Amino acid sequence: MAALTPEGDQLGVRQAGPVGLWDRAAEVLDAHAAAGCPGPEAFRLTIDAAGQHLQHPAMPTLSLE
Repeated sequence: MAALTPEGDQLGVRQAGPVGLWDRAAEVLDAHAAAGCPGPEAFRLTIDAAGQHLQHPAMPTLSLE
């Protein structure tokens, strides 16, 4: 869970649960920008016994579970 919370004249992020959703989203967006903002055709989706993963050669693998 991630929720925006007022903190004075700005917004903060409150996170709970097993995954820091806001942190993970920021990591993915940063990696996407660093890879040159590739389009969807540049990614590969793999689905196997290990799970579902979105892959790009210039980015860390993203687990979709």
